[in-house]
Amino acid sequence: MYNPEFLTEATAWWDFTSPHIQILGIPHVGLKLAHEIFSILPDAPMKRVMSPKDAEILKHATNSFYATKVIFFNQLYDACKELGGDYDTVRESMMIDPRIGDSHSIVMHKGYRGFGTQEVSKCLPKDLDALRNVAKMPLLDKVQELNMELWNTR
Repeated sequence: MYNPEFLTEATAWWDFTSPHIQILGIPHVGLKLAHEIFSILPDAPMKRVMSPKDAEILKHATNSFYATKVIFFNQLYDACKELGGDYDTVRESMMIDPRIGDSHSIVMHKGYRGFGTQEVSKCLPKDLDALRNVAKMPLLDKVQELNMELWNTR
């Protein structure tokens, strides 16, 4: 069984005790145990049962998307500076759209830009690399390249 966590370092306890989703990656032979397993995990408004492989891909894909979002907002910050716009006004207005949300849009995070490296950031670099290592996704290669450019200019 695989039960991926979706935690943010700063709010890990809250994220663990009040998850927005519970994922159980269970092989077919263990499906009859899903209800019992859900009953011992913190309750979540959304619960999904899937194969362990799908649960693993989901975990890596989610954090790879967040890494991509970090790079997008870093580039938007640079574009606003270049065009004479106000990044905070643009960002705050975008955050109103629930399809975009407010996560991963702070440009200077923990004293650096981008999503960091595995030495300083626990999730995004590791999961982006994991997905890049098993799937051919040129977008993620570019995200990693742009992140390293930001990292090397700190």
